[in-house]
Amino acid sequence: MRALLALTSAILLVLLLVAPAAASKPLPFTIDLYQQADEYGQSIVPSPFTVSGEAVTAGLLCESGLAYNIAEFVSGPGEQKDDFHAIYHTTKQFDCADGSGSFVLQVSYHVDVKFTPPDTWEWESDGPWNVDDGTGDYERLRGTGSVVSWPWGATPDGRPVYYDIFNGSAHID
Repeated sequence: MRALLALTSAILLVLLLVAPAAASKPLPFTIDLYQQADEYGQSIVPSPFTVSGEAVTAGLLCESGLAYNIAEFVSGPGEQKDDFHAIYHTTKQFDCADGSGSFVLQVSYHVDVKFTPPDTWEWESDGPWNVDDGTGDYERLRGTGSVVSWPWGATPDGRPVYYDIFNGSAHID
């Protein structure tokens, strides 16, 4: 009986040691990003971001860093009379200032632009995002959420600035 108990205990111990770690609980967070564009309106300029929420408090995500687009393209119906509707697909990389790594989001902005002649325009954009990749502490990061975006003025040299708010949740797989 002792031998059976010892064998069972040993097997349980081995299973506990080699069993994969369970995924962590998804934690909510918000990323505020003031995305600067280059002279052509492309958002490839490294831009500052901050992160807040439970994911930061628990140490899952860094507090700040620089973000930039590593790929982007536009699809959709395009221009229709005085309006423009498109889906702006982008891959955004967020490099953490604390050196903990970087994470990559796939984002699909649903863009609606309203032109009012002769030269006034308004636009709004929102859409889903998901974590696509990561390095360092974020290699196994998973998450999803939504983003809203709108124009936020310009840099001193006249380049556009867009304000993006990413809301969602993430966990380590």
